[in-house]
Amino acid sequence: MNALRNEKTATYLNDNFICTYQKVGTFKIVNGNKQGGNVAGYFCLWDKSVLAATAGPVTGEELLTEARFALETRKMAYVNSYNPVLDKVNHQHYRKLFNKATIDRYVEESSQQTWKSRSSQMNRFGLATPSFDIGGMPHGSSKLKQVHWLLATKPLANLSEVYPFVWKNILNEKLSTAPVDKR
Repeated sequence: MNALRNEKTATYLNDNFICTYQKVGTFKIVNGNKQGGNVAGYFCLWDKSVLAATAGPVTGEELLTEARFALETRKMAYVNSYNPVLDKVNHQHYRKLFNKATIDRYVEESSQQTWKSRSSQMNRFGLATPSFDIGGMPHGSSKLKQVHWLLATKPLANLSEVYPFVWKNILNEKLSTAPVDKR
């Protein structure tokens, strides 16, 4: 599954995002072919707040769906938090709107309508969220659903918090900064 071979997805990403990569796992290149390793994708703001993510290989349509969610939800939160008179964004309101959209997305896709009401913890924006630990993760669900759970649990978390959790707990990989082994 090479999601970027999907022309519609590649065009959307090139038109709307700045793309980069970072190696955090291990793999080998044998006779010019990559063996092992895994992949995760993150859609972030300039401050590394994660808007959306993928874990593992995904289809072009799945990647496009995540990209659209990140871009359109960011725009919605921005537009509804912007005060044109003051020419300022109310960042607390922005976060609250983005958090709500992320939580609503997970609740809708998981059919767990009681998910928010079961949580006894409230975040600083008044939204109910469970704690950010592996115990509440929907094990046995798709990797994408687990990522959505993570981002609903901790919306707009910093990439430095999210990527190790995704890599270790969703993809079951070890973090590594070792160079690529070529044979």
